[in-house]
Amino acid sequence: MKDVIAAVAPTLGAVLGGPLGGLAGVILTRVFGTTDNSVIEAQIAAQSPEALLKLKAAEAEVQIELRKLDIDESKIAAEDSPAREIPRRQTPCFKASIQHTGAPGIA
Repeated sequence: MKDVIAAVAPTLGAVLGGPLGGLAGVILTRVFGTTDNSVIEAQIAAQSPEALLKLKAAEAEVQIELRKLDIDESKIAAEDSPAREIPRRQTPCFKASIQHTGAPGIA
């Protein structure tokens, strides 16, 4: 499903994975006419012409909202790069090592 969204609505895809994901979610529910995520996901996965048009409409709405908020779309796309994923991948390992070894000075 992510591949479909990235291909049809790249700005929407970038926003969904970031701190403005809630905004994208609200727009998707409005455009698809339901708050049921499984219905939205099924429609996107089916890749029907209607669903692809809805994704294009959601893409346009996201772009409008980003302009209203004075957010540069190119920065969102840059932040959605593989380099951004590295810290998130390392975080669970770091947390696990703290939980496993304990914090220094705590008995």
